[in-house]
Amino acid sequence: MTTSPAPLALLSATCDTEIGFFSRSVYEEFAREHREVHDQIMTMLPQRLHDTDSIIAAASFLSNKGRVALAFVSLAEALERDVGTGRF
Repeated sequence: MTTSPAPLALLSATCDTEIGFFSRSVYEEFAREHREVHDQIMTMLPQRLHDTDSIIAAASFLSNKGRVALAFVSLAEALERDVGTGRF
């Protein structure tokens, strides 16, 4: 297993943001101390990866009209999702 930093990624922020990197050992120690946060990350990560795969597949295989239709479906799904305290 490698201990080198993760590959670079393109990021976009809508407000002032600080980005940092931490090692695997630091994360593992944090995960032991904060199991509930680790569990939430492990629940969220597969969904995010699935979403990313879907976006890449759509960009590769769908026509422009198909991509627009998929964007509208994704927007509709996001708008109907309860984000807490009765907010949508």
